[in-house]
Amino acid sequence: MDLASRKTYPREELFRLVIQGGRILLDKDGNLPGRGVYVLKDGNSIAKIFRKGMLNVIARMKKSYPILKRSYRMLQEKQIKSLEGYLGFAKRKRSIYVGLKMEEMLARKKACYLFLLPSCSAKKEEELSHYQDNNPDLVIYRYQGKAVDLKEMLGYELLNAFCVLDVHLAKAILDVLKADID
Repeated sequence: MDLASRKTYPREELFRLVIQGGRILLDKDGNLPGRGVYVLKDGNSIAKIFRKGMLNVIARMKKSYPILKRSYRMLQEKQIKSLEGYLGFAKRKRSIYVGLKMEEMLARKKACYLFLLPSCSAKKEEELSHYQDNNPDLVIYRYQGKAVDLKEMLGYELLNAFCVLDVHLAKAILDVLKADID
């Protein structure tokens, strides 16, 4: 059973976490000694159990909570660093566009993903969504998280949307952003 959702899943879709010696360990083989819990193999479940302190179920003691908080902060920092890496790589590869160049790429059907930020107005969102009519392969994702400051990462103060041309980079960025939501 997944600790985060309290739903039952096949064992192949779950992994086991164990606390040993004040550290949280991933039990790949399922044979580490100690009390453990099962978590669904997706970023949302992992983020949820750390954010809500759900691993205290394993520890059964209050003093483990700072360890869990620190582990979650490390997870967030790791996600942010990987996102910075993806965005930096996309910029170097000239695979990420903003502003007029973004609209040009959308009009030419070169972009595969369009990311809308919380600062994007409903009017602008509607205007940008018309590009999906001409390009049904275009994926539009509205980011609603707060932990990641994409404007600062990309170096644009007035940023409200950006598009990515490379499918693999876009999916990697999307995975990190989705993990921030839950």
